[in-house]
Amino acid sequence: MNTQLRPVEKSSTSASIKHRDKISKRTEWLDDLLLGMVDETLKQVFREEGAEVIYDYLGNKCHLKRQDIAKNPEDFSAGLRGF
Repeated sequence: MNTQLRPVEKSSTSASIKHRDKISKRTEWLDDLLLGMVDETLKQVFREEGAEVIYDYLGNKCHLKRQDIAKNPEDFSAGLRGF
């Protein structure tokens, strides 16, 4: 009876890993999309140089790297208000 349960557990574990990978890829895609939209908007409003000044400020004063904006939207928002 235990031998019958093992394949089910493996299958369940494999499905769970595939599901987590799928969610992880989707989250990464959404993070990239959001970062691209933020970058494009900052450059449209403040031009290239202004966007770089803002990114520098966020990195130096708020310790928020550009690539972490999507994972920390509250910090990004607070940093913009502080700027």
